[in-house]
Amino acid sequence: AWFAQHNALEEDFEQFLRTRHSDGFAPAPERGRLLRLKGNVLQLYNAETDEILASFHAESEIKGATFLQNGEVVALWCKNGQVIFLRVLV
Repeated sequence: AWFAQHNALEEDFEQFLRTRHSDGFAPAPERGRLLRLKGNVLQLYNAETDEILASFHAESEIKGATFLQNGEVVALWCKNGQVIFLRVLV
């Protein structure tokens, strides 16, 4: 469902990723898609169909995530300082 992972360590990226909603969801720019965070698991969730479209398991707890590039890329920040970029292919 998503591939082309890229990892980076960047402390300042934490502030940018705090744009996610406090309820654990971050909305996509369109298509009713949400990001759901559960510990070290990131799920791409379709709110219209109540369906999980894809899941990603990080090495440590995911602290924040947001959509970039009009919903084509997801950026997430982990507790261990890792920043991961995922391309959405669904």
